[in-house]
Amino acid sequence: MHEWPWDAAGARAWVDGSLAAARAARERIDAVNVFPVPDADTGTNVALTLAGGAAAVHLLDPAASVPGVCGALADGAARAARGNSGIILGQWLRGFAAGLDGDGADGDGADGRTAPQRLGAVLGRAADSARRAVPDPRDGTVLTVAREVADRVARSDGPDAARALTRALADAREGLPRTSAALDVLRDARVVDAGACALLVVLDVLAHVLRSGRAPRPDELDLAWLPAPATAVVPGPAGVTGGAFEVMLLVRPDGGRAEQQADHRPGGREGDHGVEDDLAVALAHVGDSVAVADAGLLRHGHVHTDDPAAALAVVPARQVAQAVVRRLDLPPADPGLVIVTPSPGMAAWFATAGAVTVVRGPGAVVDGLEEQVARAAADTHAASVVVVGVGVPAGLGPVTADGVRLDVLPVPDDGTAAVACLALLAGGRDRAGAAAREVLARLRTASSGSVQGPEPGARQSARPDPGADACPVPASAAVVAAVRRLRAAHPDGQAVTLLHGTAWTATDAAVAARELERDGLDVVLAGPAVGVTWWAGLD
Repeated sequence: MHEWPWDAAGARAWVDGSLAAARAARERIDAVNVFPVPDADTGTNVALTLAGGAAAVHLLDPAASVPGVCGALADGAARAARGNSGIILGQWLRGFAAGLDGDGADGDGADGRTAPQRLGAVLGRAADSARRAVPDPRDGTVLTVAREVADRVARSDGPDAARALTRALADAREGLPRTSAALDVLRDARVVDAGACALLVVLDVLAHVLRSGRAPRPDELDLAWLPAPATAVVPGPAGVTGGAFEVMLLVRPDGGRAEQQADHRPGGREGDHGVEDDLAVALAHVGDSVAVADAGLLRHGHVHTDDPAAALAVVPARQVAQAVVRRLDLPPADPGLVIVTPSPGMAAWFATAGAVTVVRGPGAVVDGLEEQVARAAADTHAASVVVVGVGVPAGLGPVTADGVRLDVLPVPDDGTAAVACLALLAGGRDRAGAAAREVLARLRTASSGSVQGPEPGARQSARPDPGADACPVPASAAVVAAVRRLRAAHPDGQAVTLLHGTAWTATDAAVAARELERDGLDVVLAGPAVGVTWWAGLD
């Protein structure tokens, strides 16, 4: 779209400038985040989303076209998207790229449209695409603002697209309090929509690039219009009105077949298989705040739910490229905690303990573990993170590409991970990793078919029977007897963690727990875990 004026260098300047501006505006946007839930992270989520898009652009051939640059931005942003706001922005970028790709003009205005009309059409395509990401779009949000800006640009007089966009953005900023008041939750909180603020920051950078051909310098960023309330929104249980957990699913609709990868062109399609709708409908049955973005060969779904396991089950495991679960009503902690588990049923338990939980379920064709852990570590918003998980190599890290320090604690199974998680919570944040290692060094375990304890000076690890879930349901009395044998050999044991599978249920585990509590033990229940009928750890 040369009439803007616009070229690939300008497109790259917009990418880098948008990321810098989003990072600069992050705290102010976080502070007004109350919709869809008051978790104070929209600014952070948008910055992380754009960082993924910028990384994808930086991998392109230097000769990539404008649609190629914007398509890669859309692919990378949608794949890296965080939260509802990130998904919507990723899908807005998808529509923007599709609008560029389908513009059809050769740059000389031969189609009769002015530059503002052409830019308005592209922004309109982006606005439509963002609205389709949400099965229940709400007026007064970023979706309304995206449409208003596009319409204002398209109606502008004169040939100057940069001037038209600049004026449209000034009108949108001035009218943002009135626009946001259309949504009752924003009106009651007397704040503007955080997602709309983020989009306007990105479009401000676009306007600057169109005017000058370069990204704005830090001293040229105009962020003074962003609200700065005296009291920032803080995550907490009182503000969460929908599902308590956020689940984000990166899905391969076709199972990731290689022959389809060969035909993929970044930004080249906009949900032409209708998979977004199918995924959105499935997620809407298990929660709210649903949004789905097209991430090229992948689809990225977001939902708030009280049943993470149900959300993780909406697509076949073989199609899951990435699954991340976190609790919405817990404030950030430092160090942060990342858990890697093969058990979808354990996601809620680990997330409730404060972990950003990566689920690598049975049969899932997941992406590289290092990338998964780095994403989850960034989601903790902490400078240092303890990583506990099944299959996590000890050599992972020690620092992610984003500069987050990792303290990696590999464990053999979910039972040991649960014990480590409890130790981290009880041991104090200043020595979290050391506290967990001390507990695991003295841990004695029993599982269906085995009773184990540590060798002198060695850390204990349990080895459940590979086919344990197929075993007959054990009587709770057998579990109690196994724990009592452990305690007889190690009378200093004071607490036991009981992990149940799918055959030995939570109800069965509760019966065993009551019996063990009569013995004077503190008992914690967890589950359901895969690959084991039952597991017990004595500390």
